[in-house]
Amino acid sequence: MFPKACTLYALTDIVNADTLDKSLRKHQLTPIMDAEIATTGWAPVRDDYGVLAYNSSGVIMMRFGITKRLLPTAVIKDEVKKRCLEREKEQGFAPGRKAVREIKEDAIVALTALAFPVTKYTNVFIDNAPHGNLLMIDSTSNGVINEIIKSLLNLDDKFPIESISLEHSLESQMRAWARGDVPADMTIESAIVLAGSGGSKVAYKNVDIAQEQLEEQFAAGRAISSLSMSYKDKIGFVLTPELKLKSIKVFDTLDEGDAAGNEHDRFHNDIYLAGASLSSLASSLISAVNNPEEDLA
Repeated sequence: MFPKACTLYALTDIVNADTLDKSLRKHQLTPIMDAEIATTGWAPVRDDYGVLAYNSSGVIMMRFGITKRLLPTAVIKDEVKKRCLEREKEQGFAPGRKAVREIKEDAIVALTALAFPVTKYTNVFIDNAPHGNLLMIDSTSNGVINEIIKSLLNLDDKFPIESISLEHSLESQMRAWARGDVPADMTIESAIVLAGSGGSKVAYKNVDIAQEQLEEQFAAGRAISSLSMSYKDKIGFVLTPELKLKSIKVFDTLDEGDAAGNEHDRFHNDIYLAGASLSSLASSLISAVNNPEEDLA
């Protein structure tokens, strides 16, 4: 349940779960058709629970599905090669480029109907004011994120979403944190990756990084591409300059009562804990970037 990654967006208004649920039903995930390579849509938050936008004390959870047919490139190549040889045998000469393109298109259509469909789901959390006014996607994949945002923007009611505005460069703040100017509720862990303009990378893991080493890398033109951090000694994560969180891990139990109650109560509590805890972390990060001097330890 707790996200393993996170891409953040700001909300410009309160989102009503009931209204959102009705809107999402017009964009539900449907079974993939024989001629389709992929299909997308919103699915119930649980297979045995029909709600599409589940509200847990102000935290709303949704689940977005992407169904794709597994059609490996090697399979397509083999089929095209086979059909080209058959065409050459029929006409006495190899097909030209245009004919090969047509053969490939026909092969893909034929293979698509036989390919096995696989569905992957991505959880999406909303934390309404006063907690955070944030939308949090459990993914850092640009393809998945683009599909989710496109679907939200296509809802009947204009979805109140926008990119998060930072007043300072996040990478420059990450440099300051790596130098020791750490926000009060954050800790820098022992992993940092620096990237040069040519794509070369230098990674430090599980070692104490001397400031001299760090400054030498900065002087050589390298910038921080990821920084391992923790929040209140409870949640670990890797931060990127694009404000994406990767490798999220919970170090400590967030709520001692999370095992109590029936299955529905636990599900309800898990949604709130995941959304509210991640929103608190994200809000703290954003505040630390926008107000760096106020948030120092």
